[in-house]
Amino acid sequence: MKDQIIAKLKEKYPKINLSKARLDAIADKLKVTEESEIEGKLEELNDIFPFAEIAKQDDRIRGLGNKDQKPADDKKPDSKTETNDSDNAEVPSWFKPFAETVPKLLTRLEAIENGKTVDTRKSQLEAKLKDATDAFKNTTLKAFNRMQFKDDEEFNAYLEEVETDAAEFVQTEANNGLSQTRPPITPKGTTTKQASKEELDAVMPNLV
Repeated sequence: MKDQIIAKLKEKYPKINLSKARLDAIADKLKVTEESEIEGKLEELNDIFPFAEIAKQDDRIRGLGNKDQKPADDKKPDSKTETNDSDNAEVPSWFKPFAETVPKLLTRLEAIENGKTVDTRKSQLEAKLKDATDAFKNTTLKAFNRMQFKDDEEFNAYLEEVETDAAEFVQTEANNGLSQTRPPITPKGTTTKQASKEELDAVMPNLV
């Protein structure tokens, strides 16, 4: 995924000349599971700390590195050697605080994204538990808060298992409830007898 991140960054920001070391640092810190997520994550990072500003500092480092170099002879170094030297140039003291800021921002962005992912997954889990009992729901959510998933595929598999377990639990509870329901008890000796025509004729005059 690292190569795809660097390629997308160069494609989306073609005029920004970041050093190879800077590109590698961004690609290493940008956590994505799908290639389709790369562009959105790059935009978020660029909003927090513009790549154009980072590139300006990289240019200054390249300039200082080239200025300090002492050529061994009059032969002009090829572009490949020049690029490698500039990328490996020692970072000046005035730039070190800035250089330390980028990893911190990337780490902060990663934490924000992880928090969003956890909230989204919890909402999906709660939706699967909407018909479950409170006891089952609370137990499952407590377990979820202690779990970690390496990717969306692993979480989706867990979600399917929970959905199946919840449905089985609800059905079991319903079956247990039905088994405990008994018909009303009729006292012994109590029978229902239909009155005869003669008995009705005898009673009717008293009712009029």
